[in-house]
Amino acid sequence: MKQHPVLPRHIAIRYSDKFGTTIELHNQVAQDRGLVWFGKMGTRLAASWIDVFQKQLAADVDTYVYLVKRDTSQYVMHKGKLLQISRQPPEPGSGLPKYYFDNDLIKNMSCFFQLECLVACTKNEMMRLKLQSSGGTLLETLSSSMNGLFIVINP
Repeated sequence: MKQHPVLPRHIAIRYSDKFGTTIELHNQVAQDRGLVWFGKMGTRLAASWIDVFQKQLAADVDTYVYLVKRDTSQYVMHKGKLLQISRQPPEPGSGLPKYYFDNDLIKNMSCFFQLECLVACTKNEMMRLKLQSSGGTLLETLSSSMNGLFIVINP
């Protein structure tokens, strides 16, 4: 019997620009340092998923974090290559944008993702992302779900 390879899993996270232009602020740090940390508020990523992502990274599998927000009538998405994942906050000066400290946000973060520079996703790429849980598309699910974090595949 032929085995099908397991597709890499990725993470999609909703974000807002409540504390500034999130993508721009993160990319400024990434351009200066070569990497940036992104903190996720709210619901924790399960330890089993952190293990999956750490194994993918150890196996040198390209793994991405997709950041998505609604911008007027459509969704806007950026992606950054995942370099590291942690439940512990990074040290000040290690690539976490200043606004996290200025607004005392660290205590609200449930997970941190170390990323390369964030790049805009094309409409086609956004439409290809499917949920690990249901196989439905991420774009269809975003409008009907309040979840802030999704495990996705890019077939």
